[in-house]
Amino acid sequence: MKTIGICLGAWSLSFAHITKKDDEIIISKLHKIIHNGNPQKHLIDYLKTTNLDNTTLIATGRKFRKNINITNISETEASEYALSFLINKYNYPKLEAVASLGAETFLVYGLDSQQHIKNVNAKNKCASGTGEFFLQQLKRMDVSIEDAMKLNIDNPYKVSGRCSVFCKSDCTHALNIGINKNRVIAGLSSMVADKIIELLPHNTDANILIVGGLSNNKLVINFLKKVYRNCFIPAEADYFEAIGAGIYLLGDK
Repeated sequence: MKTIGICLGAWSLSFAHITKKDDEIIISKLHKIIHNGNPQKHLIDYLKTTNLDNTTLIATGRKFRKNINITNISETEASEYALSFLINKYNYPKLEAVASLGAETFLVYGLDSQQHIKNVNAKNKCASGTGEFFLQQLKRMDVSIEDAMKLNIDNPYKVSGRCSVFCKSDCTHALNIGINKNRVIAGLSSMVADKIIELLPHNTDANILIVGGLSNNKLVINFLKKVYRNCFIPAEADYFEAIGAGIYLLGDK
C-alpha cells in the first residue's frame, strides 16, 4: 500500500510518500513547497507531476485541509501517529512535550506517561512570536535567512514581544540609533525563543521533541537550548504532520 501524507501549512506544503512492506513503514520521499499564499495551485501542480497509481492521499493542516476534496485528519491526530513512528525510530528518552513550530502558529503537545498527547497549549496568539514574522523582519533589514543563520548570537538587543507593532518599532528604533543588525537579529531570535518557552513545561530538564519549519532556525533553537538542554530535532522535523497523516492511512501506530 502506498500513501502520500500532505500537510497544508500556512507558509508551505509538505509531502510524505510512504509505503508499507512486510509490516515495515518506509518513507520513500519527502518534499516541501513554499506556496506563497496559494496552496491549492501548488498542490494541484505537484499532484499532476506525481505518479498516483495505487496511491491514497490524505491531508492535514489547520485552515486549508477542509477546502480540498481529499480525506483529511486534524493536526493533533496526525501528530500522534508521527510521534509514535519517530519514538520507535530514534528510541528517544521519555519525552514530556512536542513543540510544533510553524510559520503562523506554535503548538506544544503535552505527553502522558505512555507518550500519547494529553493536551495542546497554543496560548501564543501574537504575530511577533512566529516564524513568518521573523522572516518579515529579516527582509526589512535586507538580510537573507541563510546569512542570518551564520550570525553570532552573543549580546542580543532586547526587543519587545508583546505585539508585532511594538517589536517592529523596537527593531526600527535600534537600527536608527546605530545598533548593529546582528544584535537586533539576535534579539529577535531570543524573543521568539521566549515565546516558545512560555508554552513549554516548567521543568527545564524535560525532554522536548522539536518539529516544524522553525526547527531549522539555528538562532532560535540555540536560545531555546540555553534553557532546555534536552531538545531533540529529528531529520523529518519539517514533515512531521505529513508523515503522521500518511501513517494514519496505513493503520499503524
